[in-house]
Amino acid sequence: MERNLITTLGSEARCGELMARTLPSGWDWLHVDEVAGLDAETLLRSRGVFALRKSLFAALPAEVAQAGIPVFVDAVCETTASLPGHRGIVRVNGWPGFLDKPLLELAAPADRRPAAESLLEELGWPYRWVADEPGLVTARVIATIVNEACMAVREGVSGREEIDTAMRLGAAYPAGPFEWAARIGPERIHRLLSILSEKDPIYTPCPDMLDILSEKT
Repeated sequence: MERNLITTLGSEARCGELMARTLPSGWDWLHVDEVAGLDAETLLRSRGVFALRKSLFAALPAEVAQAGIPVFVDAVCETTASLPGHRGIVRVNGWPGFLDKPLLELAAPADRRPAAESLLEELGWPYRWVADEPGLVTARVIATIVNEACMAVREGVSGREEIDTAMRLGAAYPAGPFEWAARIGPERIHRLLSILSEKDPIYTPCPDMLDILSEKT
């Protein structure tokens, strides 16, 4: 009996977080970590694709795009309009630390949603649609909190460890802002804030953000 496939495109480390999710009976993962593995015939057997490496997403065979298979792209900063043409593209918050959360955060135009919804409901994976804007919702909030924490350190208000502890114990956050930044990657956070600040200066990155986030505790 042929099994249903969900394909993941990216490194083992990046895809492992998603592949920790439970698949229903009769489903399997197909992991591809290099362009040479993008076999059109095999990919067309997939019910859905999660592209966590942009180079692999860009190299997807044209047949997959034409087939309308849902392709969930780790595109926190981009909008669907800025991504290459593919009628099945859905943005997903693929930042490290978010793909193993119970709820997948998604964005796409209304006409692209039904195929993705059908697949995720069959898999039994909860999801939520948000506005198709840079940062989605969660990443925008986390990036803003990290930025404020960096400003606090820069101004001598507190230290990194103290801020992390205060946010975990005082605000009941699962992780402090510097712990989040270490897991997500400072460059991802800085890039998102830089894009958001083009329209609203409130998101302007802390001048010393990358230096502060790279300091050893």
